[in-house]
Amino acid sequence: MLGSGNNFYLSARAGKINSFCFKFSEDSLQVEFTEKNSPKAVVNVGLDGEYLFSEISLSELTVPVASYGSWIRENVFKLTVVPQNMAQYREFFFRFLPKGVVHVTSRAKPGFKDLFEFYLFFVKDH
Repeated sequence: MLGSGNNFYLSARAGKINSFCFKFSEDSLQVEFTEKNSPKAVVNVGLDGEYLFSEISLSELTVPVASYGSWIRENVFKLTVVPQNMAQYREFFFRFLPKGVVHVTSRAKPGFKDLFEFYLFFVKDH
């Protein structure tokens, strides 16, 4: 869930999400997931551009997050999870295919390269 820039400093790194479970209600969603070196997490997800807030444990961190999601195509759901007070956030794309197959991709934003360049050119002298 954490971007590589945030996860880099943890001694027991989180990562490699191995399951997701979606629980939709009329105006919100709960997403449960398990991640390496972390207990099961439950993220409250706002729909229609509305953020909802949760607190999850990732490795040795307790992280408050804000999340929202939306259908960007008939079979593609985009989930955005923003760890508060951290430099990166994560976008997940769930593509629901026939026969119950779900293809998941994700990306951290800004990317590690962007964070490194910012640090190199703007923060290093402070």
